[in-house]
Amino acid sequence: MQASSLENCAPAPFKPSVGPTAVCKLLARKGAWLLPYLAAVGLALEVAARGVSTAVGKERILTHDATTGWRLVPSTRKRHTDEERPYVIRINSHGFRGPERDRVKPAGIRRVVVLGNSFVFGAGGVEEEDTFCRRLESMWPRTEVLNMGLFGFSTDQQYLLLREKGIAFEPDLVVLGLSATDLDQCFTSYADRIGRPKGFLAAEPNGVRFQSPPVPFVIDRLAELSYVVALIDRRMQISSSWHRRHRIDVALSHPARLKSLRWLLEAFRDLCAVHQIRLAVVVLPTRAGCFSDTEKELAALAAQAGIRTINLAQGPPFDEPSRGSALFFLRDIHLNEAGHREVANQLRDFLARDPVLAFRNN
Repeated sequence: MQASSLENCAPAPFKPSVGPTAVCKLLARKGAWLLPYLAAVGLALEVAARGVSTAVGKERILTHDATTGWRLVPSTRKRHTDEERPYVIRINSHGFRGPERDRVKPAGIRRVVVLGNSFVFGAGGVEEEDTFCRRLESMWPRTEVLNMGLFGFSTDQQYLLLREKGIAFEPDLVVLGLSATDLDQCFTSYADRIGRPKGFLAAEPNGVRFQSPPVPFVIDRLAELSYVVALIDRRMQISSSWHRRHRIDVALSHPARLKSLRWLLEAFRDLCAVHQIRLAVVVLPTRAGCFSDTEKELAALAAQAGIRTINLAQGPPFDEPSRGSALFFLRDIHLNEAGHREVANQLRDFLARDPVLAFRNN
């Protein structure tokens, strides 16, 4: 039987009806219309994300800083709802919590710069006027007290902040608030509580040196610009995972860490001496004396460095379980309004009676 003519036919080669050049031209024409549409959608999402963040108190107040790792966003005001009690955070144009201040000290005014971490800042839910910084200011006539405390800051960051910015405000007195967490946070390149990279202290044969914060990951930079990217990053933990993989934890023994921290406190002392500024250290208490041994070590280090020191963690009422617990938030580790009031009262009395500091009411 004769084969079908269809069976004898070889398949015809496939010839695309549209060549590569035509495809590119087609995409270019479509893209010219599509790109503005995508840009409009992206802008709408960004505006919506910012609006929702503002409405629910989630707008960002931290941004990258090449020296300290992070800083507060200047000229910001928000109602913060992420802690035990909602409270208003007002950041002035210099990037510190509190009212606006002139960089040049007004004539006839004394200035106090207070450095520290979230305990100084007033985290947990303490309104600005209830922080011990503002209470001290109300106790001293013709005196400005600048609250330069910041979430997650350790002693090395506080020194850099004083050197780079605090000195420019011409303080008569610097009060350094030490916290038990400082002993570990000074020696790591990543702050777990904040979720941001930072510089750290690195040991060397002749002492220690500051290692600058790492260059921000590309996602970090994009998240600084876009709330949408920041939300995606937070959900997927892209940036935090990258920084954790590349974090550096300085391997030092406990005595070596104490020695390095003493060197840092001596750097504080010398910096203030050069500018003829009085310096005091206050060891701030933590709930139920969880770090009592560390707090004792911090107070001893400051005293050995020749700095006038008061250890509030090791005295009444903070070390009394029956009274001390009422000075902290119920579910938060930070001091509440009553705790800040007690810190202000004790610090005022200490500064007034100390023969070297002699910081009294004028």
